[in-house]
Amino acid sequence: MSLQYCKKCFTNNYQPNLKCKNGTCLPCIIFNKQKNTFSSNILLNLIKKRKKKDSHFDCIIGVSGGKDSLKQANFIKNKLKLRPLLVSLIYPPETVTQIGVLNLNNLIEQGFDIIVSAPNPQIWKDLIKTSFIKFGNFRIPSELALFSSVPQIAIKYEIPIIIWGENPAVTLGESKTLAKEVWDGNYLRNLNTLRGTKINWIEKKYKKNQILPFYYPSKKEFKKNKLQIFFMGALWKNWSIIHNAKYAIANGLSIRKENPMEHGDLFGYQSLDDDFVHVNQMIKYYKYGYGRTTEYVNEMIRLNNITREQGKHLINKYDGKCSKKYIHSFCNYINISPKFFWKKIFSLTNKDLFRIKNNKIEAKFSVK
Repeated sequence: MSLQYCKKCFTNNYQPNLKCKNGTCLPCIIFNKQKNTFSSNILLNLIKKRKKKDSHFDCIIGVSGGKDSLKQANFIKNKLKLRPLLVSLIYPPETVTQIGVLNLNNLIEQGFDIIVSAPNPQIWKDLIKTSFIKFGNFRIPSELALFSSVPQIAIKYEIPIIIWGENPAVTLGESKTLAKEVWDGNYLRNLNTLRGTKINWIEKKYKKNQILPFYYPSKKEFKKNKLQIFFMGALWKNWSIIHNAKYAIANGLSIRKENPMEHGDLFGYQSLDDDFVHVNQMIKYYKYGYGRTTEYVNEMIRLNNITREQGKHLINKYDGKCSKKYIHSFCNYINISPKFFWKKIFSLTNKDLFRIKNNKIEAKFSVK
């Protein structure tokens, strides 16, 4: 398959579950159609219809303390005058960053009730290692826990409305999460991680009561409890990485200060609670030919913040970068050697896009 790009941005045709129309990718199509002023009436009406009369909370929000969750939580509380319950998945003590801890504390201190989900760190670590070896994707257990924690708590506390930030279809082109209404998040279960990964490989290793945090509620459970996920970002006019970060920084967010050559994150705004995400973004780059830098650039092009020519330069310079310190830290965490790590990465590398020469991966392409 030859490498092709969207006519407007740099989304490429190797991206899983991508849909295009006349050479334009799904995120660009949706951006042009849906970026209207946010209408809070849609959300308020949903809450009015589904909220239990004796509930202490109006809705539930999944948060990390990062740019998106800080903006959402404050909007819900201060602008809409609602009372949200926050839920945060805490990464294992060995992996969570100090910046992540500071940011979550900053969010809580702004006046919120929060429940923390913290799966057994030893089981989690074992699943990360197994997932890397078995699937070449060590993020599967973390994403299962992340996406499952919020609806699990929503069911437990009988809070049917779940606030989620970005719709993966709108930002990344994950077409299978797109419902009839762009704010409807109940198709999130079709996300590649939740849909494409059977949990039986985990069940073979552990008893069910040991791995409950990794179970995403079924369609039947969603229907029984009248759960509705609401994507805030899909209807918010100024929802973007940069807009959200600027708001959050003004409200106490701490960000990374490293050079983008260390991790491909142009501004240090993304996934602040986990450094291993840089390793994952590098792996994604070798699999599909795009990583964190491309995601930034695509959004900035849609917002008319940069030209396509400027974006091309940034991608060619920074995309797929990952410092050795992050790779070595990951290897130490799951107790594998760097040699074993790279052998696995070489096996995953997209040979249409890259060549392996002298134990190094070289791109066959440059973004044009």
